[in-house]
Amino acid sequence: MTKLNHYIRAAKLNNVLKKTNKKDDYKAMDEILVLLLRAMQLYFSISKEYRKNIENFEAGIAFEEANKPIVSVTFSEGKMKVTKEKIDNPNVTIYFKDGETIKEFLFSESPDIISLMLANKLSYIGNINYIMKFAYMATHVRVLAEGKAAVSKLPKKNSKLTNEFRNGKPVKLDELQHEYYVEIITGFIPNVIRFSHRKKYYLRNGKPYGNNILFKDYNFGYFSMEKDYIAIKGDDEKLDVLILNYHNKRNFIWRGMIDQIRCLEYQKLYLGRYNLHFFGKLRFVGYFALTLKKQ
Repeated sequence: MTKLNHYIRAAKLNNVLKKTNKKDDYKAMDEILVLLLRAMQLYFSISKEYRKNIENFEAGIAFEEANKPIVSVTFSEGKMKVTKEKIDNPNVTIYFKDGETIKEFLFSESPDIISLMLANKLSYIGNINYIMKFAYMATHVRVLAEGKAAVSKLPKKNSKLTNEFRNGKPVKLDELQHEYYVEIITGFIPNVIRFSHRKKYYLRNGKPYGNNILFKDYNFGYFSMEKDYIAIKGDDEKLDVLILNYHNKRNFIWRGMIDQIRCLEYQKLYLGRYNLHFFGKLRFVGYFALTLKKQ
C-alpha cells in the first residue's frame, strides 16, 4: 500500500470512529454495528498488527435483529469484507432481540454472551467460538472509538482545559507502561492522531522512559520520566505532575520540550501540558490528551 493510500484510509477510519460514539440511541444500534464493522475493515487495511487477528481465519458471520438481516462479514485469505446482503452458509448467525441488546454486546467491557442468551436477548445458529473471536476484535476497535469520544468531550480552550488539569489526579511514575494515543488539543503543534500518533512508555534498567511513534514503528521524541510539583500561572498551590523530559541527545527539534501530565480517568484518559524552553525560560504552549491503546 502506498503512503498516500495509508493516509487516506487512516483519515477515513478517524471519521468512522467518530460516528460510532452515538451509542445512546438504541434505534440506531444496527447502524452503529455496520459502522463498527466498517471501522474494523479500515483498521485491518492499515494495521499489520491488527491483521494478525485474521491470519488463517476463514469465516462468515451474519447479524440479524428481530429476524431482520442487518449486515454480514466474511474473513477469507487474510481479507475482511462487509456487506448488507445475506451470505451463503455463514459459520454463525447472531440474532439480537433489539437495539439495546446490540449495545450490550458491542459496548460492554467484556461482553457476557452467555448471560445475554439466558436472558433470551441473544441467540445464534452455528459455532459460538466465532462469536467470541468477533467480540475480541470488535472490542479492540471500540476502544479506539471510546478514546476519541472521551477526548471530544474535553473543552477546546486553554482556560477551561486548565481547570480540567487542576481537577485531575497525580500520575504514578510507573503508571504508564503501555502505548497511548496522542491527540493535540491546543497550541501550534499539529494533531496527527490520524497517523496513529502514540507515546510508548517502558522501563529500562528499572527507570521509566518512553518515545513518540507514528504509523507502525516510526520512533522519535525520546524522553525520560520523573515526578515534580508545578504551579500554573496565577495559582499559589502547586500540582503533583508526571514530567516527560525530552532533553535527550537523540532528539533535535524536541530537545527543549517538557510535558506535564495529570490523570482524568485511571489508565484511560490523561491530560498533558506541553512546554518549550525559549530564551532560557520554560513557556507553556498547549494541551494534549492521552488515551490507552488496546493491548
